[in-house]
Amino acid sequence: MTHPYLTEDPPLAFAHRGAHGAATGAGENSYEAFGAAVDLGYRYLETDVHRTADGVVVALHDDTLDRTTDGEGLVAQRAWGEISRLTVAGGGRVPRLDELLADFPDARFNLDCKDPDTVPDLVRVLREADALDRVCVGSFQHRTVTSLREEFGDDLCTAATTREVRLLVAAAAAPRGSRRALTFAIGADCVQVPVQDGRTRIVTDRFVETCHDAGFPVHVWTVDDEDEMHDLLDLGVHGLMTDEAVRLLDVLGERTD
Repeated sequence: MTHPYLTEDPPLAFAHRGAHGAATGAGENSYEAFGAAVDLGYRYLETDVHRTADGVVVALHDDTLDRTTDGEGLVAQRAWGEISRLTVAGGGRVPRLDELLADFPDARFNLDCKDPDTVPDLVRVLREADALDRVCVGSFQHRTVTSLREEFGDDLCTAATTREVRLLVAAAAAPRGSRRALTFAIGADCVQVPVQDGRTRIVTDRFVETCHDAGFPVHVWTVDDEDEMHDLLDLGVHGLMTDEAVRLLDVLGERTD
């Protein structure tokens, strides 16, 4: 059964860290960047999440404040009251996850949970917001995702972990008849991967075919080049995440004209 998060017709367009940069005048992961993405027509918003010292879940990519704000130090060692007064590099303010869920009720959020210590507070926020139908969570840490699956079961949409992606890559290299044995135990609802990992190309026609055969939509990050957008969509991927929010909408518009 398809999770409600994935019921939109593909291809899905994800605003990676919101719609930020020169086109919108908003910094990455700022409240204003997510608002700009919604104004552009995006239904899917991507962000990383961390917890503050007092248990507030915030939308920030790094575990420190130094690169993306005018603050410094570890997010986990700063209280929300302090972080709330910072300015995001490029413009805007740091948002709480609960306010994003409340203020953009028609948006669906793709969350990368960077730190396993964030999980209990993330669970609390998702429960209080009653947001499981419109959230997908992924992480590079296998245990982070499996703990969320244990907490929510099928009610939460989750992306394949790095370990599960390796199984899919192995399955794609295997004869088609033996692929199911490698993929049947994967507990994900979708697969979210970069085009390439180091020198290894992940998103190939066989990889996409393998994921589709196993029932996993493929979302690719972070794709900013117009030609690459077209190439991946021609391969049949179900979604693209981009830092070039206007460009991706233009590409999708071209393909529907």
